Amino acid sequence: MQNQVNGLDVLKYNIKRKPRFRLRDLFKPVKVLFDFVQHYFKTTVLFVVIIFVSTTNLGLDTQGVKKANVYRIDLNYPIIDSEGFLKQLEKAKADHIKGLFLVIDSPGGAVAPSVEMMMAIKQYSKHKPVLVYVKNLLASGSYYASIWAQKIIANKAALIGSIGVIYQGVNAEE
Repeated sequence: MQNQVNGLDVLKYNIKRKPRFRLRDLFKPVKVLFDFVQHYFKTTVLFVVIIFVSTTNLGLDTQGVKKANVYRIDLNYPIIDSEGFLKQLEKAKADHIKGLFLVIDSPGGAVAPSVEMMMAIKQYSKHKPVLVYVKNLLASGSYYASIWAQKIIANKAALIGSIGVIYQGVNAEE
């Protein structure tokens, strides 16, 4: 069959071939996958790591977060009242808490709050262990509050001593 296009003879063949099955066509999806990995290696590795981390338990509890089993309270202020400390100590009484770690850097303070803190630590230490770490200073009321701990560990340069009282008063004389 011949056609004339712009003064030229063009032969037109209508040959219909039957599609053949080739073995390489069977592995084409695998080849595409390997080509993708080769071109986007870093992205592929990141994707695999994300999938691995999101599908494994990695030793965590059912909610995905490990619960602490030692409660830490920092006492790094002069003792004026015991309310905040007693609230924190109440939280340390939870069932999953195995003990108390008290970090102290305090010059002490008022008598009544120090006694309240000491009595609360005494009651707590009957059920769970208490460890005190002296960061820098353990004196007066803070020393008194910590005497019921099972162990007191101090920094070598810490200042420790004097169970006493800070008494505040006003001198109204002329």
